[in-house]
Amino acid sequence: MRRRWLLALLGMVVLCGGCFGSRDLDQRAFIMAIAFDPAEEGKEGYKVTVQIPVPARMSPEGGGSGKTFHTTSVTATTVGAAMIQLQRRIDRELFIGHTRQLLFSDQLAKTKGIEDILDFFKRDFRFQRVADLAVVQGEAGKVLEMQPPLEQNAATYIENVLVETSGSGFHTTTDLGEYLVIDADEGIEPVLPRLMLKEKELITGGAAILCGGKLVGWLTPAEALAYTILRNEFRFSRYVVNFPGRPGEKVTVRIRNARSKHKVEIVGGKLHVLTKITGGFEALEFIGNGGPSEWLIPRLEQEVSEKVAEGIRAALRKSQALNADIVGYGRMLRAKYPEYWDQVDWTKVYPRLKIKVAVDIQWTQTIRRPGR
Repeated sequence: MRRRWLLALLGMVVLCGGCFGSRDLDQRAFIMAIAFDPAEEGKEGYKVTVQIPVPARMSPEGGGSGKTFHTTSVTATTVGAAMIQLQRRIDRELFIGHTRQLLFSDQLAKTKGIEDILDFFKRDFRFQRVADLAVVQGEAGKVLEMQPPLEQNAATYIENVLVETSGSGFHTTTDLGEYLVIDADEGIEPVLPRLMLKEKELITGGAAILCGGKLVGWLTPAEALAYTILRNEFRFSRYVVNFPGRPGEKVTVRIRNARSKHKVEIVGGKLHVLTKITGGFEALEFIGNGGPSEWLIPRLEQEVSEKVAEGIRAALRKSQALNADIVGYGRMLRAKYPEYWDQVDWTKVYPRLKIKVAVDIQWTQTIRRPGR
């Protein structure tokens, strides 16, 4: 792990040598992650926490001991003022060109929102648009102070958790660039992954729904998984379904390549929306000798399809209850029927919109029977 981090830092040197000018690289402190919480009671602004790697402690040759990262916090009325205060505490020039994550506490996202914070970073040409965004259920700064079990720092750990399990778990990923595109568009609202600390362990699952830069509600892990299917970000995941013909028994299946197609049409002056989900699955558990019988496969396909449809409908109901079009039906409508879009108020239409959901997940596993 230490070697990988050293290679990463070396990459920063190679990639950014030209943008640093004449200043020595060892005079810079790379901010890997930034967390934002509300200021303490009685104060205005934000509590800003940053995490900076300590290269000397990451090198085996350096013989360093202790934490391989440094974490510090300040409170300021604006992000710019916070960065100035942080610079006064660090004897090297702070550099945000390789920041990997921006984390926001749920309390901050719900009350003040995150728009002003993101406005600061989108105006700084050094800040990369590929930095991941996430909402922390609880205090965001504490996430950066945790010591991961395998990685050397929270920034690397969070990145691995978000990227490696996105599309195959119960959450999604959104970087700054994606967020800004969605936030600036009409007829769609952004969704960010949810993180939380439980007994010093980082837990992922579920997602935060934002409208106008403010947190308006949560998707459960199952709803967040359905959201990845609706947005075609899904890769694979396991589902537990009823075993056909065996009351009370369950079977675990793995769904792959679930994809969605959305159809928005106006027929006779009325808006019609259809979401069709297709995909394939295979069983991960024993289903009789030589695999399932011919009568079992269609019943199993029906069980799996209904299980997926259940999650899809739950996610859509949640989004309509929050009046947050997370799929982007409004954006599709605006692109296809611009004149109709100009005549309606989508915030009044979407909560009452009837969305037809059709799901067809088919058995894709090759059956090898004994003696064949």
